[in-house]
Amino acid sequence: MSVLFVPGRKAAGPIRHHFGWRRAAAPVTLLAGILAMTSPAQADPLQAVLKDLMDSSPRLAAAKADWDAANGRASETWRKAWTPQLDLSFAQGYQNYQKPDAATRFYDARTSSAQLTQLIYDFGKSSSSVAEADAVAAQNQVAFEAVGQGLLLEAVTAFISVQRAQQVLRFARDSEANIREQTQLENALVESGKGYASNVLQAKAQLAGASARRVRAEGALEVAQARVRAVFGVQASRLSYKDAVAFPEELLPTSRELAHELALKNNLQIALGQLRSDAIKERKWSTTASEFAPRIELVGEASRDFNSDGTRGMVDDRKAMVQVSLPLNVGLGGVAAVEAVTNELLASRRREDDTRDLVLEQVDIAWRNLLTAKENMANLSNQMNIATQFLEIARQERQVGRRTLLDVLTAETNLINAQSDYISTTYDLSIASYTLLQAIGQLEVSSIREDEAKLHALPARSSPLPGQFVSER
Repeated sequence: MSVLFVPGRKAAGPIRHHFGWRRAAAPVTLLAGILAMTSPAQADPLQAVLKDLMDSSPRLAAAKADWDAANGRASETWRKAWTPQLDLSFAQGYQNYQKPDAATRFYDARTSSAQLTQLIYDFGKSSSSVAEADAVAAQNQVAFEAVGQGLLLEAVTAFISVQRAQQVLRFARDSEANIREQTQLENALVESGKGYASNVLQAKAQLAGASARRVRAEGALEVAQARVRAVFGVQASRLSYKDAVAFPEELLPTSRELAHELALKNNLQIALGQLRSDAIKERKWSTTASEFAPRIELVGEASRDFNSDGTRGMVDDRKAMVQVSLPLNVGLGGVAAVEAVTNELLASRRREDDTRDLVLEQVDIAWRNLLTAKENMANLSNQMNIATQFLEIARQERQVGRRTLLDVLTAETNLINAQSDYISTTYDLSIASYTLLQAIGQLEVSSIREDEAKLHALPARSSPLPGQFVSER
């Protein structure tokens, strides 16, 4: 006597047949082996690992250094524009000074001077330069936040991909082990004269396909693990994959239109484009003022000369004046400079438009993937129920000779594949949801948490789909 074993589900009840009595123990052993290989001895909650990743990531550290540098340049620009400039000079040495009407020579000469210059008004040049530097600093701040959100999305996607690859591999190994056992049993029947060689060949063909799926699943798992190591770095060893990442239903927009509105308001790539245009606009004003407007300054100067320029003894000179300067390029270089910045601003505005279109496309794709995963979960849940019932009937009919071995193997393989597809789709749902959060600019470490209820599990037989997965068109 044996029981039907479906990975991740309770037994469907006793069904008598003569060729599956050892199958129930194999998936349990395989699953335990997979978990032992992929789970660390000591693991931390995913949210704690993500927080430490954000603190230690070289990518984020570089973005933070760019932000700090931009803040430093903004401070430098303001200080140089609006605080006094002090110029000091001192010279001592030999001077031979001669006049046409009389020769006078002094061999020991010293000069010293101090000049203090304070900008009074430059028709917006300095103000625009400071505003440009502030916009660049803000741009670097937003870039830092965008790098953080991108890193979070990469991290959670990599984590979920490993979990999905583990599950797919588990089902692939279950399927291969099941078909291999059936093949061995049927081969034994043939050797005893009770079976058919054609059944053995059919089973071997099924086994070859199952082995190929298992090899692909093993490769996909290794690729996913390599991605985790690349994204998490030294934090990768702290991860545990036993709990699923929770589905953040309460954080998601309720409609695609609302998702568009939130993306246009909060998406960091759009904000980057706007700040870039703001900086270029300020540069245009500062360039115009620099090329065509005068500069008004208050200048105070004091100098002292000793035995200099033909005058014996000490000469003191002190000045306080308002200075107006207007450098103009007669080749109209200023016009060319302003035209260049104007075209640069136009290009930035067009890039803003393109970025908005790309972000809305990203929102549409994530939203569609979300709905597709929800709809597929309902369909695959129904498929699993039907496949389970068919398998039970096929095994009963096999016992009385109304079904072939190939029929049973196909039914078992279809059920395992449906289960694998269902589990894989739940991971698609999670990835799409976090991708959507990133597109609308609301992805944070606190958004990503593990779910002890194990979202990525097979539903009970004939049970309705959980309420949060009801599709909305």
